[in-house]
Amino acid sequence: MAQDEPKLQSLYISRVRLSTDYGLCFVFFHTAEGKEEFEEKLPLLILYKPSLRSALAKAIRGRYTPNLIFKYDEVFDKQKKVDDLIEKLKTEGKL
Repeated sequence: MAQDEPKLQSLYISRVRLSTDYGLCFVFFHTAEGKEEFEEKLPLLILYKPSLRSALAKAIRGRYTPNLIFKYDEVFDKQKKVDDLIEKLKTEGKL
């Protein structure tokens, strides 16, 4: 998808989670620029949703294809905050 659409090249899939009833597929993304960049590109992702579901349906060959839900993965932002705090403590000599 990103090869076909240069505007999506900075989005990376970090994880995918399927609901217990297999009706929803949560696709988590992260970007180098953060949540704002993801929110700017979300409308374009939504435009690609039908073709992505179609490709998924062919790949899984199940009776039903889950609905795709695109979300921003905040784990990377939280990890960066923790890393920054640790680095600050190191520079202050408290760690």
